[in-house]
Amino acid sequence: MDENPSDGPGCARPQWPGHGKRPRPSLRRRLSAWLRPLISVACLLGALPVKAGVSVYGTASSSGEHITVDVLADITTAEIVSYCFKVFYDPSILQLVNAARNETVWYLHDGTKAVPYEKPDTSRPGEVLFVGGMMDARSPKLGVSGNQVRLATLVLRRLNPNVPSFSVLIGRKGQYANFVTKQGVTLDATPGEVSFSGVAPDRNDRDLDGLSDKWENTFFGGTKQAYFSDDTDHDGANNLSEQAAGSDPTDQSSSLHLSVWRGRKGVLLEWPSATDRVYTIEASDDLRKFRAIKTGVEATPPNNTFELSGEAEAAFYRIRLEGTVPR
Repeated sequence: MDENPSDGPGCARPQWPGHGKRPRPSLRRRLSAWLRPLISVACLLGALPVKAGVSVYGTASSSGEHITVDVLADITTAEIVSYCFKVFYDPSILQLVNAARNETVWYLHDGTKAVPYEKPDTSRPGEVLFVGGMMDARSPKLGVSGNQVRLATLVLRRLNPNVPSFSVLIGRKGQYANFVTKQGVTLDATPGEVSFSGVAPDRNDRDLDGLSDKWENTFFGGTKQAYFSDDTDHDGANNLSEQAAGSDPTDQSSSLHLSVWRGRKGVLLEWPSATDRVYTIEASDDLRKFRAIKTGVEATPPNNTFELSGEAEAAFYRIRLEGTVPR
């Protein structure tokens, strides 16, 4: 045994073979050296954003007067049995017409019959609170998961040309368990487990007035100069009707109108037509009740001509746009 003064009086260290050479690292040190890069990678991954278990967002589309907002969720990490969120809108621009849960997915059932529960709260202007759940005594282990799961739908009426916007947020933060898994875990109690995005407008109609942005740019040079109910050329057809008919909203002579003549075999009808449109010819004897006498008449731009036999003659006729040819 060699004395080592640095170890203090009476202390000694044992000898080992090859004493004086560098000793082999201990097992602990070797494991530490091996794990260090893995720990660094784990720390790096931990710093990256983690995808939320439930992502809530919305989509909006317009028919002109009305806007429909669908609130959807991507539910990925665990099946859930409840949700609670609010949708906000500007009541000076929009009037709420209807708010409803998606009851084909979110419902309560006691094993014998469906059980009604809380309706969406619309008591505050500009705000709708949705509370939804899915509990079925016939399948008690059932929960809801998947992408683009529809939670609820709102229908709102446009009050003016101002461009609307929407936001979706947690329903009762800190008051209730809002998003709960079928195992009873409250997801919104853990930061990042439930995320909310905005409501995305139709990419072809971002101002949500029922008019295609491309159509507005073509005829008005932008989306701010046109509104669905405007009749710029004062021909009796508003912009929504002009877009549907394929006519020029700035030209009074360009509109869907019907001309009627007496032909060789009967009545001759003629009207201006647009590419891809489909029409229905209707007739009436008293202007009160019209009947369809020919459907599915495809456009032959710039004009359609149709001759009716004597059996189809009536006192009055009109042409109605059915829609467009599917492509």
